[in-house]
This record gives sequence, structure tokens and C-alpha cells, in this order.
Amino acid sequence: MNRFPSYLEHRGMYNVNPEDIQGEEMDPEDDPTSYFRSVEQLPRLTWDEFQDIRSATHRALVRHGRLPGMSEEEAKIFYRYCVGDEIGDRTVRVELPNFGVLTPGFVEGLQRDVLASRPLWRIFIVAESPETVVIIYPETVRVGMVPAGGDWKTALPRTVASVLELRERREGPQRRQLEYLKRKVPSELSKLRTKPFLVVAAFDTYYIGDPRQISVWFLYPGEWEWSGLTVEEPENAASGDEIAVKADGTFDEYYVHGFDTPQPAFWLKQWILPPGFKGKMVLEKTRPDPEVEARWAIDFDPSSVVKDADLKAQGY
Repeated sequence: MNRFPSYLEHRGMYNVNPEDIQGEEMDPEDDPTSYFRSVEQLPRLTWDEFQDIRSATHRALVRHGRLPGMSEEEAKIFYRYCVGDEIGDRTVRVELPNFGVLTPGFVEGLQRDVLASRPLWRIFIVAESPETVVIIYPETVRVGMVPAGGDWKTALPRTVASVLELRERREGPQRRQLEYLKRKVPSELSKLRTKPFLVVAAFDTYYIGDPRQISVWFLYPGEWEWSGLTVEEPENAASGDEIAVKADGTFDEYYVHGFDTPQPAFWLKQWILPPGFKGKMVLEKTRPDPEVEARWAIDFDPSSVVKDADLKAQGY
């Protein structure tokens, strides 16, 4: 096998001694894990070594993966959860929020800033299928089914396009909902002067699990905290995403939760209802205790649900 395998060629451990993972007491013959070494003698894998490359990888993402108009501080927030935090072997897993940043220049930046001084390591770019995984080594890159030594720079844009298409199939409904809400929320703010909260919109699709689930978005004052409004009925309602909203109604895409972080002007909170739900929703406002401070029962009108097919037709 090539010294730098693709994901299709090797899905086991990379450049780690079995005893580093299983312990000295385990009989190697009882270990079903497959191991691959690019060199004969490997030093013991340590937590400090892993933390060092994690930090270096995050810095490189911020440096080379910054989107147009994005500041350095915003990039630090954008990539804060993108580098895997579980140690297993000498592979760093990276999940890119925007797969479109994966260009030859971006890859070469990671090679230069992260891997050149850490030749035993590799960076695994999480994709949508085994055929679209990209593994970056210090001096080569393995892209999907491209053979070792193949033209990865030509293959990379095709792989990126394939991943973006696959992600759009899954995440498209949520993206369209957010685009719809970005346009609608600013004009809704004045209504909160006379109401404790608003149902901004409901949609007929949710992108995780059963796609027939109903996605409902509520807007309420930031002082309630993001978890301040909960749907108690129907009992099988589930919490979805939450978005910090600025005073002018625009989304604060770089807001970071924290004990010392001031609350945003408003929260836009998603709740997921079972398919075909109709009737009353029961909502509660809770204090941090948690103690119920207020309770409301509101009628849910299924005819108000926005269809994803209509959003597509409107160009969202």
C-alpha cells in the first residue's frame, strides 16, 4: 500500500502504536483494529502532542479559511468547533462549515503551517461519503478515488462541488428557512412592544430526522435567555437551533454563548413539532431556577405553514 493511504484504502489507525490506544496488557492478536505506519519506529502519542496540532490547525483555518468580509475574530468564532477534540491516532479531523473554502491554496496553507513541522500527522477533512473524503499529508493529498500520485488539484474542485450538492439536499430546507427569516424578522420587532413573544413562521420541513416534522420559529426578548421559552405541549416537541438577533433585527452570526457574555437584543428560537400537528401549543417562560414564570396556550394553524417547495420556487 502507498505510504499515504486514502480513506478508501485504509480506514483504521494511522501512525500510532497499538499499546498507545489499548494499553500494554492487551494481546495484539485480540485487537481487531488495523494499523498503518508511514515509518517503522513511532514515538508514543501524547495528549500534549495532540493539543499542539489541534491549536495549530485552528490557527491555520483562521488564517487560510477566512471568507470575504470576515474579520480575524469572526473567523476564530466561525472555526471554534471545527477541529476534532478526541485523540485516537495521528489524524486531526476537521469539519468545514463552508466546504467551498477547500481550494488547493487552502490545502497548501495547512500543509505549510501545520504538517510541515509535524510529518507524522495528517488532516482528515470530513465529507459526505467515503468517495469525497480529503486527507492532507505533509507532502501529498489524497482526494476520494484519485490514485496515489494523481492530479489532486484538478480533482479537488469536482469533489468540493459534489459535497456541496449533497449537503444542499440535506441542509437546503434549513438554509431556506433562515434566508426567509432574515428578511422577515426586522419588520416583526415592533410587534414585541405589545406581545411577550412572536411566532415568526412555521415550515413544513426539518432537515434532521423525519423531514415531515414542522419547524416553528419564535422571537422573544434576549433578556429571557435562549432557553427562556419552551414548548411543553405537544409533549414530543423538540428543541432546535437558536439565533442571536441584534436590535435592528439582523442576525448576530458570531455571537458566542458564555456566562460573561451579554444577552443579545432578541432570541430567535426553533422548536420542532411532530408531522401533521394541529391544535394547541403550550409554552412556558422559565427562570434560571427553573421556575415557571408564565404559561400560554396558543392555537397552531396548519394552514399558516410555509412549504419548502414554495421557498424553492421563490428562489430562496
